[in-house]
Amino acid sequence: LNSIAIPEALSIFLPSEKLFDHLKIKNDTRRHFIETKLKPSDATFRPLLHAQVHRLMFQNRKAEASELLLRSWTLESQNNPSSDSSPQNYSDALKACVLAASLGRDTFENALLSVVQSLAHSSFDDALDLLMSIERYEEARKLLKEAGRWQDAFLISKNYLSADQHKDFVLEWASFLISSNSRLLAVALLVSCQLWEPAFDALHRSGLYALASQLSLVSPVSEFSGSTKQLVASMRNSYRGPLSSLDRLQLADLYPVEF
Repeated sequence: LNSIAIPEALSIFLPSEKLFDHLKIKNDTRRHFIETKLKPSDATFRPLLHAQVHRLMFQNRKAEASELLLRSWTLESQNNPSSDSSPQNYSDALKACVLAASLGRDTFENALLSVVQSLAHSSFDDALDLLMSIERYEEARKLLKEAGRWQDAFLISKNYLSADQHKDFVLEWASFLISSNSRLLAVALLVSCQLWEPAFDALHRSGLYALASQLSLVSPVSEFSGSTKQLVASMRNSYRGPLSSLDRLQLADLYPVEF
């Protein structure tokens, strides 16, 4: 068969191995087949694709069939982003995920993540729903953060992730707010999560000594690290000065510099 010039449109009638031989595909066969021999804009694209998928399934090569469908999904999405929402394209993605599910949860989740990566650019909420449905909460939080939806990402972090993961996220959000010149909002966020020491550090870097001194009266300063205690004492001392000069010594005494 290799010596005969068979029209590509008739290649669907060849057994899968012979088809690859005829097309002279040696390495990474499925990807090469999709990227070089099939074009989403061609009328022969789907008949050739589905014929090859069927042959792989008939030979109990479900992993390869799923990969082939996912590669076509990715290629078509790159060439035509609006195609993600077409019923036919959704059908291919669904078939790929169902095939992957029959091979195990890890294979299924990896297939679904490939679909999510494509959907994220054209159908954000659908991508997010898929991530939540397979309990990939960290990826869902990251997707929301990258889209600038920090409050939604906060809810996922708080309700689904570990305490350490949530703390890291809150610190990251606070850092973003400070860099965006929303210092008071950053402090409010940190205090609401009882991250006192980062809150006082933010207040110090922002020069908000009066607010820091007042906040220190209701915070567990005695439990702070030595360096943070010194920081609070320094801000209290800076705040006491103006009070003392205004003969408001009684009020100044509310902010001792020793703990």
